[in-house]
Amino acid sequence: EAPPYRHSATPEETGKRWEAKFARYQLNAGLGDPWAMAALHFCFAKGLGTEKSPDRAYHWARQADRFKAPAGLGRFLLARSY
Repeated sequence: EAPPYRHSATPEETGKRWEAKFARYQLNAGLGDPWAMAALHFCFAKGLGTEKSPDRAYHWARQADRFKAPAGLGRFLLARSY
């Protein structure tokens, strides 16, 4: 539910915070954390900490769907991608 920070009063500061979060999500997703994969899906879908990329958002939805726990997370993200 994060608003687009590029049009806020402090876009540089908020952008740096999102870039740090994005880097942390990438690290945790690489370790197999499905919640971090979900976070990456939303980062790519909304352009938080990175450029928007529907293809990358779909990729992370598919990766999260490979894990069956937590139930329904991957399916929810795949549905959002369509």
